[in-house]
Amino acid sequence: MSIIYIDSYGIEKAYGDDLDQFSNAIGLFMVGWVIFTLMVILVTMKTTVAFCGLFVFLEITFILLAAADFTGKEGVRKAGGVFGVITSGFAWYNGFVGTATKFNSYITGKVIPLPGNIMKDKSKSET
Repeated sequence: MSIIYIDSYGIEKAYGDDLDQFSNAIGLFMVGWVIFTLMVILVTMKTTVAFCGLFVFLEITFILLAAADFTGKEGVRKAGGVFGVITSGFAWYNGFVGTATKFNSYITGKVIPLPGNIMKDKSKSET
């Protein structure tokens, strides 16, 4: 998404002085990401709390950033940034839990399966 603001690509310059049209175009671009992220949320609803939470907070982030571009409200943009930071915490935790296992680390993360998760059903049958 940062490529939009790189001068050598001329995307921002193509809109000239019409900043409203540029903001609306960015907002529409973000709406595309909102739709895609909603589909990913539906796919991750049977995984883990952290993994599904990552995409839920990413969805909120994209909604707020799209709303900020459409309305021009700086407070909404800042709220989108705050939710983006929270989303990055979920992403780091998912990365840690996915790579730090009892075989390669002394510290491992807790995985909380959501209802309908195969891991949850498997743990019931093992006990």
